Amino acid sequence: MVEEIGNIENTENTENMRFNNVVKGIIKSSREEPPCIKKARDAHSIEGLKLKISWLKAQGLPERVLKSSIETYFKRMEEEGIQCTWRDFSEILDVPQFSCDIAQRLGYCDEDNCPFKKTPADRLIFDTEDVIYFEASAEFDVLIKGVKKRFPIKKLFKNTKEGMKINTAFFNDLYLEIYLLPPNPPISEEDALKVYSHWLDIRKVVDLPTDPNSAIESAMIEIITSENGFIPLSKLDEVSPEAGMFIEGDVIFVESSYLRTKLEEFGINDSLRKVASAVCRLLAGKRIRIRTKFGLRYFWRFNVRAIKAILRREGDNWEPEIIENPLAGKLSMLEEKYKEENKEEDLQEMKDGTTGENPETTETESEDENDDFEVEEWDLSEILDEKDERWGKQ
Repeated sequence: MVEEIGNIENTENTENMRFNNVVKGIIKSSREEPPCIKKARDAHSIEGLKLKISWLKAQGLPERVLKSSIETYFKRMEEEGIQCTWRDFSEILDVPQFSCDIAQRLGYCDEDNCPFKKTPADRLIFDTEDVIYFEASAEFDVLIKGVKKRFPIKKLFKNTKEGMKINTAFFNDLYLEIYLLPPNPPISEEDALKVYSHWLDIRKVVDLPTDPNSAIESAMIEIITSENGFIPLSKLDEVSPEAGMFIEGDVIFVESSYLRTKLEEFGINDSLRKVASAVCRLLAGKRIRIRTKFGLRYFWRFNVRAIKAILRREGDNWEPEIIENPLAGKLSMLEEKYKEENKEEDLQEMKDGTTGENPETTETESEDENDDFEVEEWDLSEILDEKDERWGKQ
């Protein structure tokens, strides 16, 4: 064991130990050769062969494979006039597993180009080959070490109590995906901003029109996932369908006029048929009519699993939150709204189950004529009695 001779040397030893630990982890999870190994391979020397064998050892290859590799290299070196002895063979076979210390001692360390000597942020910067920014859709297309990743710019940031901040979790996950190893040390806010700034500096800006169907689907996902919570469908007779969105199993129910209002807030005024075509990946079946004590209501059905699968690709682990007591939640919010508008009388009618609407329907005939895609009619009591049979097949 080397005797400690000063604070400076201690610091260097600590850094070397950290780098060596990082290297060991990378070797276990990747077959990629660092620059020093490539340099040693081309050298055709005893010292280069020692480093090459140390790398193979670190990969866990058995001794018989190592011996075979040494013999093969000996033959090549002898063809080039380099004499090798059995003593050389023994020394090469006894070399320890690869580390940055060994590469440096043997004279093959390429510190300027070595990813093992770089911080995780510097390594992402060093390995970034190309960055394209799509201005219309506000998306980055980044090529890092042969791996292409496309993501919206909003994923790089997050809202906090202190305001908008860089999303370090995104950069740490990106590093893990690219290098199959968690960053050591983890990428900090300062590091993440450094990577982001580099991307901005080298980006190529492309102004392509946004796919309208993609925009509608994204808006629909945003509408659904931004909901404060979902009311169990069994409570449909207890609250007005305009009180929010309902859920049963893996299906979300959204009242048609409520959804139309939400879409208009996103600037989407297309026909419901066009909207249905654009969000077909999210749907859990045809639109339905449900007869409730509020009258005949139209609902869209959305597949929770489909929405979650799309969001997972963007690193979002969204889960629908269920409101078990909607009367204390949704109606209390509605009450505040109606008080502001001096409509306490309407609120009382809602609580009493009398909304003043035609009990047969709550949507105009003209709207129903325009939305001529197929609609099923269900009875609420029938849904609740047979839900286990009906949901699984949708």
